[in-house]
Amino acid sequence: MDATEFEIYSFEGIVGSGSVVIEAFPGMGLSAAIAGFYVVENLKLHEIAAISSAQFPTISIISRYKPEFPARIYGRENAKVMVCVSEFTIPAELHLQLARSILSWSQKQKCSLVISSSGIPIGNGQSHQNPEVRGVGSTEQTRDKLKAAGIRLFESGVVTGLAAALLNEGRLNNIDVAGLVLHVDPEIPDTYAASAILKTIDKLLPESHIDLSLLDEDAQQIENRLKALRREAVEGNREAHSSTYG
Repeated sequence: MDATEFEIYSFEGIVGSGSVVIEAFPGMGLSAAIAGFYVVENLKLHEIAAISSAQFPTISIISRYKPEFPARIYGRENAKVMVCVSEFTIPAELHLQLARSILSWSQKQKCSLVISSSGIPIGNGQSHQNPEVRGVGSTEQTRDKLKAAGIRLFESGVVTGLAAALLNEGRLNNIDVAGLVLHVDPEIPDTYAASAILKTIDKLLPESHIDLSLLDEDAQQIENRLKALRREAVEGNREAHSSTYG
């Protein structure tokens, strides 16, 4: 797999054997990112690697006094889960190369499964507040794992974005990738979809359990924080551009 567009830098030795990798970049809305950051906070994960690309915006996220890359990976020894997150939407033209980089890194870490979620426009008869999540597996083993967890398989339709690239590359290279597909409505808060994603992810984690008791309150706080950071980045880039070219 060619992953020349991206570099993943590890900050510490990673014990990833058997771990599940959750890709939680914003896509159609912020539901995946909300779910990813909730897992990070709930399982007390810390930044273990940075994803770098010349195509990313020149932004540093300051958290607990430390600078963080705009795209990064969180984990913790013995947690058996790692989460790829960003506050910002990855441009579509970078999805394929990013998917290859994530899968290549996951293979080197001897991870057992990569999970990604994808939203599709809501249809008639679909629940806004309790969307059903269905699964797509890149391999027969992944499809068996989804069924064993009680997750209905997505029989036919279209998956787009980074999840699609991960699924396709997973099939091509015989890497276990689980795509979680759910209907989303842009007029409905992302926290509803995030809740559904988290409940489904929890079924697929081998040795970690996500405490969902604080989900409603914490997910809303995460959504507010994500939106505020995205606004700050847009305003900062606008001011920088004006001062340079104004």
